Amino acid sequence: MKKIFTILCIAFAGMLVLFLLSGCPYSSTVPLASPSEPADAILYGKWIYDSWDDNPQYYQIEKVDGVSFILDKYTWDSESESYILDTKYTGWFTTMEDVRFLNIEDVDNLGIYYFYKLEMSSPDTFILHEVTDNIDEEFHTSQELYDFFDTYKNLSFFYNSEIETYNRE
Repeated sequence: MKKIFTILCIAFAGMLVLFLLSGCPYSSTVPLASPSEPADAILYGKWIYDSWDDNPQYYQIEKVDGVSFILDKYTWDSESESYILDTKYTGWFTTMEDVRFLNIEDVDNLGIYYFYKLEMSSPDTFILHEVTDNIDEEFHTSQELYDFFDTYKNLSFFYNSEIETYNRE
């Protein structure tokens, strides 16, 4: 009986580790490209996550210099019963043909970049597709990463299955 319990504990611990690791977005130590594309002014403002939650997360997007912008992510804090700044990012776009990627860098963790495909479905709604976390390759230059993204950008498996929709307040 003790042996069965030990095996079950090990199996449960293994599943827990896999579950915790599976939710991490793909990150890289290099961006797709340096900020150079003009940011759409339509993005500036408050964008609320489309969910049934009474207090959904939201982003406040502010202009920096016309090509890069600040994304402040706010989440609900049940203790204080108010929104708090969860994470602050710097963002910019890299476009490959008709696919627009959002490069974001956590200002508290400089040098680590995350990537999303961004689609504007209307002037008041955008959709984020997270780049898959199943990329094993390591890239040492932005050009290497860019070429890899350019090869796979139109394939569905290049993105995680869950999408996030945000609406302008």
